[in-house]
Amino acid sequence: MSRHLNGRIYSGIALLAVSFPLLIVAHHYGMFVASMTILTLGEITALPAISTYVDRFAPETQKGRYQGFVQGCAASGRALGPLVGAIIIDGSSYRVLFVAATVVITIVACIHAVINRTWRQPSQAD
Repeated sequence: MSRHLNGRIYSGIALLAVSFPLLIVAHHYGMFVASMTILTLGEITALPAISTYVDRFAPETQKGRYQGFVQGCAASGRALGPLVGAIIIDGSSYRVLFVAATVVITIVACIHAVINRTWRQPSQAD
């Protein structure tokens, strides 16, 4: 599974990004279920791969520090996400929230792609 680490990260992030626009056009319960299923598959695919990626490329003496940072960021997102989402919904609409989530996820994927290409050594290519 670690041979295709970047593939898992990018496909998981793509699934996450696709799930939110699907909610914009969801008018039936089945579409909501489909969107949540896609979101869950994205989380299952990407999130463990991110921890594996950090473990693989962090310096040996700093692995715990970097893993703690990743988990701290994830916990912060889970804690602040509902608050930020509620503020966006209160100030505008669900549509704006879902578009904003898609844009943020896409930006994060692009940042990862740039960092991955810039810092990764050729011998570590996946």
